[in-house]
Amino acid sequence: MFVVYAQGRAAVRRVRVGNTTPAAAEIVEGLNEGENLIVEGIQRIRAGTSVQAWPATAASLPFAGAAREVVRVFSSLFVDRPRLAIVIALVITIAELLALGRIPIAQLPDIVPPQVTVSAIYPGASAAVVEETVAQAIETAVNGV
Repeated sequence: MFVVYAQGRAAVRRVRVGNTTPAAAEIVEGLNEGENLIVEGIQRIRAGTSVQAWPATAASLPFAGAAREVVRVFSSLFVDRPRLAIVIALVITIAELLALGRIPIAQLPDIVPPQVTVSAIYPGASAAVVEETVAQAIETAVNGV
């Protein structure tokens, strides 16, 4: 276990645990007066790290009191009844699909493809000559636009 010395430094030490309950554990051996045991966040602690210790009361823990009980009830409800969790997920998915069809499209911008208009005058030329000399050249140049 990690023990916090009076100077606020963490160190690894063997402790012997006596009687335990879901809410508390009795440390029989390995803990001196003025030292605290780290019980949460052990993954982030290394020997020699400076830490700040405080008593683990119900008010200082995350999800204290009634909120912790609500989280426990919901999590156990879905763990014990996986079919219920699947049904709720399907109902939410169906509701999303129904809502997707009702989203107003009027708020989206109109996307119009670009249009180019070109006029050319070639006096005295036949339609075939204009098509070969003018129209194909302009069509090739404008095709990338």
